[in-house]
Amino acid sequence: MIIDNKNILIFPEYHLTDFPPQIKISQNEACDILMLYKKYGFDILIAGYVEENEGKLYSSCVIMDGDNNINVRKRHPYNEELKIITPWRGNNDPIELSIGRSYFVLCNDIVADLTDQRNMNRGEDIENLFLISAMFNNFDENVKAAIDYCNRFNIRKFVTVDRFNGVQQQILRNFTTDS
Repeated sequence: MIIDNKNILIFPEYHLTDFPPQIKISQNEACDILMLYKKYGFDILIAGYVEENEGKLYSSCVIMDGDNNINVRKRHPYNEELKIITPWRGNNDPIELSIGRSYFVLCNDIVADLTDQRNMNRGEDIENLFLISAMFNNFDENVKAAIDYCNRFNIRKFVTVDRFNGVQQQILRNFTTDS
């Protein structure tokens, strides 16, 4: 995928470790795995994995942009994940990337954030919304919530990658959820 002349390689939630996890890795190990793809000319690498940190397991997404390595964790595990995945209680703030200010949400977090109005004050000046997902059911609900979020904050680039539904990039121009 190309955004603003940057080559981006993006993998869905749980891509590096699977779910339920056969292996659990640290953020550094996830970055080491993604570094293998750097030689193919990608500017930005993004991948979901099960992160093991201090004895807890998180659904995480690592973003590598140049020398920056950023980690985002899922805040609202869903269904079977609740048995294994620890909810992240911290904030996932927008991230400054070489393609502009970007916000990353993992799967059901977008629906939960809109429902309970979390992060609603963080939408200003975001250029890209990334939905990293492994949603077998209800994926359309997540996409609709993401588009609602984009409309609410005038975000024009929406990228979703889902383990079961592929990759989509949408440039949202004059797009409303009513049409």
